[in-house]
Amino acid sequence: EWKGKGFPLQIIDVDRSPMAAWNVFRRFLFDYREDLALPTSLLVDSQGRVAKVYRGVTPARVILADMKAVSRPVLPFAGVWLEKAGGRNYSELATAMAEAGLPAEAEKYFALAHPNQETRINYATLLMEQQQPGAETIFRDILRQNPNQPEALANLGLLLLNEDKFDEAAALFERLRAAQPDDGVAAEWLGLAQIGQGRKAEAAAALEAARKLGRESADLLNHLAILYAELGRKEEASTLFRYGLQRFPGHPGLTANLQRLESMRD
Repeated sequence: EWKGKGFPLQIIDVDRSPMAAWNVFRRFLFDYREDLALPTSLLVDSQGRVAKVYRGVTPARVILADMKAVSRPVLPFAGVWLEKAGGRNYSELATAMAEAGLPAEAEKYFALAHPNQETRINYATLLMEQQQPGAETIFRDILRQNPNQPEALANLGLLLLNEDKFDEAAALFERLRAAQPDDGVAAEWLGLAQIGQGRKAEAAAALEAARKLGRESADLLNHLAILYAELGRKEEASTLFRYGLQRFPGHPGLTANLQRLESMRD
């Protein structure tokens, strides 16, 4: 209880988001996975990055001295290193922040991480999930260096699919299918891109392949049944719509399209 007792730093209350970020930071510091103990103090720079960690009761003069220091060590602990001093794995820390639902904090640490391929993919995926610009450029650059990198193929294909750029998306998903023939998700995405291209027979084949590989969502069944109907395979379409409604009762797309198909047959 320092309020009103002459403590020289401003006392503020924090909400859950910074506390969650600092807990992730604490768990990944030196790969020592435990939440913050009380009392723990953190010296945070102007960009929200942790510069020093103080465990236990820390005199204010120590924190003030660290704040005035021109430079601070990478690691927040004093001592003598008998071997080369360790460092922070910013890539792992940034990924953990992203997985904890803390995109703003993740972006700060991705910016500090060594820009290897894994880090760049993780960062671009975060940008993509947050609908921020920059992901497409990163994925394209990765594919120039490694044309069959699966995560880059998949994510760039999804970006283009969502922008209705079906030709390029389909080409990427075809490469992904060739690299990972047992990937049902890749087969489904290829089928969706081919629907956009108007390649109905090929799209139906791709979605059938996805089902054989274990993919069976309501949307996949709905798309495939619609393709059957458009290809003149109306009995198969009706059967698949009914099967879909058994698996996913009340699904609006399956229900409406089955009714539409039956009205056309009457």
